[in-house]
Amino acid sequence: YAGIVLLAGLTTVLFLGGWAGPWSDSIGWIWSLLKIVAEAFLLIWARGAYPPLRESQLNAFAWKVLVPIALAQLALTTVVAVMIA
Repeated sequence: YAGIVLLAGLTTVLFLGGWAGPWSDSIGWIWSLLKIVAEAFLLIWARGAYPPLRESQLNAFAWKVLVPIALAQLALTTVVAVMIA
């Protein structure tokens, strides 16, 4: 579970604003702790709620879903960059 808490901590700092909360920054450590606990809970819940996927299923998902999404994002970014420049 140390890896889950580490991942939750990094996610909190990098994507969820770290110690920033809606009120005073003097209780920033409480906000960080609450965000880490919530993220760790969600990770543990998802890990237990969904069955593990086989390597072939993950590979098929990557090629059929993730690669087309990534290519579409790349094309969209290129179009937007050309239109702005």
